[in-house]
Amino acid sequence: MRLVPFLLALGLAAVPPAVAREFWIAPHAYQVAPGEAIVADLRNGERVSCRALSYAPSRMSHLRMVHDGETVPAEGTVGDRPAL
Repeated sequence: MRLVPFLLALGLAAVPPAVAREFWIAPHAYQVAPGEAIVADLRNGERVSCRALSYAPSRMSHLRMVHDGETVPAEGTVGDRPAL
């Protein structure tokens, strides 16, 4: 019976640690005037070290904007930076 915990511990020791990355939308301005364009970057990285990503719809399941309860797809051209 002592063999099972040993094999379990050995198996867990062989598993590499997971590497997590943060992903977020970073607006250029947190408040915009009515009619003014909303501009934002898609950012990926960890802690302070991050990079802005280009608009790539093939790498997203969906990107939508919600305003006054109405949901609309966010549109762009492949490679746009800022992405939104």
